[in-house]
Amino acid sequence: MTTRPLIATPSRTLFALPYWIAAHKGFFKDEGLSPQIEFVANSGQLTEGLRNGTIDLAISPPDSVILDAFHGGPLRIIAGNACKPPLFVIAQPEIKSAADLQGKTFGVLSLREGSSKFISLIAASGGLLPMDYTIKEVGGAPARVKLLIERKIDVGLQPMPLNYELEERGFSNLGWTGDFVPHYQFTSINANLDWARRDQPQTTALLRALIRGHKFATTEPEAASDILALELGCKGSHALCALRDASRLQLFDLELNWSVPGLERIFRNLQEDDALPNTAPFEVMHYILPEYLRAAQTSAFR
Repeated sequence: MTTRPLIATPSRTLFALPYWIAAHKGFFKDEGLSPQIEFVANSGQLTEGLRNGTIDLAISPPDSVILDAFHGGPLRIIAGNACKPPLFVIAQPEIKSAADLQGKTFGVLSLREGSSKFISLIAASGGLLPMDYTIKEVGGAPARVKLLIERKIDVGLQPMPLNYELEERGFSNLGWTGDFVPHYQFTSINANLDWARRDQPQTTALLRALIRGHKFATTEPEAASDILALELGCKGSHALCALRDASRLQLFDLELNWSVPGLERIFRNLQEDDALPNTAPFEVMHYILPEYLRAAQTSAFR
């Protein structure tokens, strides 16, 4: 068994929490594993890494996986992560409502990833049309924090706990994106099916450790917040608020299940972008590889 698989994710954010907890609490060690994590901000590089085997597992948006699988590629979703949008609309201090977004610039991770879809809904709530604002591809959440502070963008969608930090600096919080889109598979755990099948016990063991990490975050939020604060370099109070709000908003499934309506929303977004044929039916089994998650769920807490 390979003992050092590489897990990649776009940026150092809340979505990596199950990995960090599993590493700190020895859940990976219990499985005979010592995986490494790498932050790959470019979504194209992350997807290509999964395809060519330089990345084993990705905690990332499912959009590119759905596209790859639709066109006959080997990428599959093997577990869920954030099954509701964990982003808040954070804007410069003088912006107090959606109507104030006229002529402003939104910073997003990628023009092709689905979170940019929230922008039109947020702006429309203030009576704005697409020509009334600009969307700019700038990278992950930490990059958007920097650009907001430097006033190089006006608005950025931010996950917890970055929203609390920016609010303390005086930035405006215009609300939770989940109020606009309640079902949305924001991130999932993705793999190359050839890699997963090559070492099935390892794949199941990795998911089992991550499930234990997720459950620990839910049942022991104070202890988990210490780990999150250490890894993110944020205040412990902000980390604890993030975990409590994540629980309140039901952002994460305790056993890493994916959301079928959340994945369908991503599929429809891709159709709206003409990345998939409008006539194609959504068939969830074409995009998931469920057997490893089911095995991990069965054995995680024996």
